[in-house]
Amino acid sequence: ANLRQDVNGKTDYLVVGDLKNLPLWAVERKYYKAQEKIKAGSSIQIITETEYLKAIRSTVAMAPAK
Repeated sequence: ANLRQDVNGKTDYLVVGDLKNLPLWAVERKYYKAQEKIKAGSSIQIITETEYLKAIRSTVAMAPAK
């Protein structure tokens, strides 16, 4: 994962937690922008923190043993 300050053309996933705990500027800058890009045809996926952690655990579990 690459952490970015904003949503751009290289964004594949936006991981969001509880939106009610985020300041409005954060919601506008990332969440709303990702929604706009999705409506315009982008393949960005908005996932929850739980979904993100599940994907990480799954990837680690599938990694070959050293």
